[in-house]
Formats: sequence, structure tokens, C-alpha cells
Amino acid sequence: MTTISILRRELNRFHQKVQRGGWRIVGAKFGISGGMAYRIAMQEYEPKSLHIRLALGLPALAPAPVCVKCGQVHTTKRCTNQPKRYRRLDDIPVDVLRQMIQNRQEMR
Repeated sequence: MTTISILRRELNRFHQKVQRGGWRIVGAKFGISGGMAYRIAMQEYEPKSLHIRLALGLPALAPAPVCVKCGQVHTTKRCTNQPKRYRRLDDIPVDVLRQMIQNRQEMR
């Protein structure tokens, strides 16, 4: 897998070597259109489309940021994959409290 900065350098280097045809030749070599090659190299555009990213050897984008603690996608800013922590004994639901007493578990 390559990064976008390495790809930009490769596109610019190949464009400097091309005598005729310009960005169309560059795009054809990399499997994309000439306009897309120009946008990536000169306008610092990062393609979002999966088929363009795969043609260029870039990693696919995840639809949402992944949590660094558990590796899952959350809709909140904090990790919700952790067990619930109760502050007081009165806050624990009755069925959870019954299970904790039967299994002789301490309060988290």
C-alpha cells in the first residue's frame, strides 16, 4: 500500500518524463483519467472512490473513525464497549444486582 504523498511524487515524476500527451499519458499508466491524475498531483486532491483508490494502490477509507480501544465504530466520542460502572448500590438494576449476589461478584 502506498500513501497519497508518495503517489503524488510518482505522478509528478512520471509527468516530467513524458514528452507528449501530458496528464492523459500519466493517467493511462496509473489506470485513471488524466484529469484525476492532475487533481491528485497538482491540487492535492485525495480520491474517495473505492475503485480509484484500489487502482492507485491506496488503502480503502473506513466509513467512520474506529475506536482505538476496542476497534469498533461508535457514534459517541467515548468508548461504549466497556461494561457499565455503577457508582452507588442504589443505581444497580434489580436483575443485575440479583445476578451479582448469586455469583458473589463485587461491584465494578
